Amino acid sequence: MKKRSDRNSITAEVSQYRDSNMGLAEWPSTVPRPDGDVAADVDAIFNGIVATRPASAWSSFDVARAAQLAQIMYLIGRDTETLVRTGTLIRSERNKPIPNPVLYALEKTGHQASALARQLGLTIQTNKAGDPRDQMASNNQFEQKYGRALANGNASVVDAGPAELPSAIAHLIGNKNDV
Repeated sequence: MKKRSDRNSITAEVSQYRDSNMGLAEWPSTVPRPDGDVAADVDAIFNGIVATRPASAWSSFDVARAAQLAQIMYLIGRDTETLVRTGTLIRSERNKPIPNPVLYALEKTGHQASALARQLGLTIQTNKAGDPRDQMASNNQFEQKYGRALANGNASVVDAGPAELPSAIAHLIGNKNDV
């Protein structure tokens, strides 16, 4: 069995301090860098992305993805400004209202940004199961606190016997002998 390091140890603190002094990951040579005023904005977004982890934790592939994400995030911001200025509906050549084509561009780039953020691990985990280790730890804590019958989720308070219930719950449902 692999020995798990203690996340709160002095060694972890020293490595975090060392990583924080290394600075941010550099722009990858495999991704073209924008020019002019756009470069400053994209660099600011890129630095915000790579600041989420120490420089030593970024692989070259992840840095390239972060650079792509920064460029897409810049495009989303620019297109959003255009959409706010022009509105969601525009007039066609026949003077009929039609959806602004910028909406489609925003939708496409938004999906790309979401995919890259997921690949980089920048999004929070929202599924019910989560990490199985965290779920098991949560179940163990619940079982210790409230008993095995309730921890599995398939028994209700009424179905569990008095021996499986904490004394406060047993008292609430009328089993005063278990208090």
